[in-house]
Amino acid sequence: MKNLVLFIACIFLYLNSVAQTNIRLIIKSDRKIDSVGIIDVSQTEFHQCLFKDSLDLKFNKHNLDLYNIRCFINGKLYWKQLWLDSGNITVKAHTGTPNLIIDTVLNSPAYYDAIAYLKDSPKLKTAKDTTLSNDYKLNEIRKNLENPRSIAIANDFINLNLNNKQELLRLKTLLSKQKTDFSWFIFYGIGIERMNKILSLKQIKFSDFKFVSRQNKIAAITPGTYDYYILDFWFMGCVPCAQQHKAIKQEYQKLNNKKIAVIGVSIDRDFKTWNSYLSEHNYNWDNYRESGEHKLSDYLGINAFPAYVLINKKGEIIGNYDSWESVVNTLNKQ
Repeated sequence: MKNLVLFIACIFLYLNSVAQTNIRLIIKSDRKIDSVGIIDVSQTEFHQCLFKDSLDLKFNKHNLDLYNIRCFINGKLYWKQLWLDSGNITVKAHTGTPNLIIDTVLNSPAYYDAIAYLKDSPKLKTAKDTTLSNDYKLNEIRKNLENPRSIAIANDFINLNLNNKQELLRLKTLLSKQKTDFSWFIFYGIGIERMNKILSLKQIKFSDFKFVSRQNKIAAITPGTYDYYILDFWFMGCVPCAQQHKAIKQEYQKLNNKKIAVIGVSIDRDFKTWNSYLSEHNYNWDNYRESGEHKLSDYLGINAFPAYVLINKKGEIIGNYDSWESVVNTLNKQ
């Protein structure tokens, strides 16, 4: 009896009594599936269930949302991320290599709209005329203005236009027409807050912030000797950060010769692990950890890593970037 109860029981976190959305999961596999989980990306509602032929999972959602579906077989994770409408949705899938494969989704046009966007967007991104890509994204945002997908697409738009304030203002004007508050959605803090900071900030006053040096002492960042400084925002456990540190090491001396310095700014709290990582890889450019409640990364609205900010010796912001390659390309053009 106890096993039967465990078999049909689900873990419910943050679930109100009246559900607006019912997601039926039907997953096929040639191996025994241990459990299936589904969580919205903002992590407000979560279900983890022992597997049976189909599962009906109820969410208190009255609007479409982005979900992660996770399937566990012998401890291995198979997953898929997908946009789903509210209402009664059926998702049919099977386990593939290496992830979960969606076969069909019933009663959710949002899923297929998102698939179409993912197919069209890369083609426009590689086009020489960025206006086409920007107009396409703004039109998609306009169509989804009163649902969270608008914020996710806006995040794509912002990443492509980090240094184009005219385009960012177009986006901000469009989003100002929104009647719904989506500040709870995970991509809002990553993208929209970053955009607002880019549009409003022109200079960094380093004396307003505290840092910890590699000697584990409170220190100050004082630009002035070099013509330009690249601020590298990162943290331990960030895989892209670690990969791009290898590229920084290769370019570091060339940049130094051109009077361009690199300053690492980590949000890590563990001094020993952070310092050991830098020593082990011989990353000898200046590196600091943030300290205190008033942090530079918060001031700049940086919530996604790695992030790079190019400044001059006066602390004036020249550009914002989401990859080391973008920084180098900009410097080469200049």
